[in-house]
Amino acid sequence: MARDYKAEAIQEASTQSANYRWIRSRIETVRKNVTAHDVLRRNGISLRYSDDREEQFSCPFHGRDVNPSARVYPETVKGPSHVWCFTCHESWDVIALWRKFYGSKETKFTRVLLEIERAFGIVPPERPPLPSEMADYVDPEVEEIKELFEVCEKRLTKARESFDMKSHLTIGSVLDRSRYQFETGALSVGKVRAILQQVLDKIGTKVRA
Repeated sequence: MARDYKAEAIQEASTQSANYRWIRSRIETVRKNVTAHDVLRRNGISLRYSDDREEQFSCPFHGRDVNPSARVYPETVKGPSHVWCFTCHESWDVIALWRKFYGSKETKFTRVLLEIERAFGIVPPERPPLPSEMADYVDPEVEEIKELFEVCEKRLTKARESFDMKSHLTIGSVLDRSRYQFETGALSVGKVRAILQQVLDKIGTKVRA
């Protein structure tokens, strides 16, 4: 049996998308529970305030720093807690700051994330099941969309002679593109359902079900 490369590509894209969403969720959890102040204090940096206020301190990364050249900033609506060094001309959020103290540019990002979670007792969000792990699960909404695609394709074939070539190819292209985007997670159930309804409305003027 020939390999189904399209199906393999869709599964790979779905897996990557699921992993990306999981990593983003872990990053948000770390930033919510750990501040730049926490990482600095853990590494022996003396800060004047017990709360997370903005303040200047000596940067530990560029040698002797007699005149404190680094500043720590609390989280705001514009961004997460971070440090800026006016001498290094660099900015580090919680994760980058941890890597600066304990790792290197070659240290894998997921490794850094795991170290922070363990150091501060953070329970990471549960990893969502990958597509390959959901082989036996049937989502009724997904099944409904699959059936709608079949209905659209059958009606388009039945109405072939009622369309000019360009219109027929355009609708076919919409169906193919929508199917791919839906299978890879780029389109939600609601969005693809609306698209298919529009397709059915266009075909409906040419042929009766």
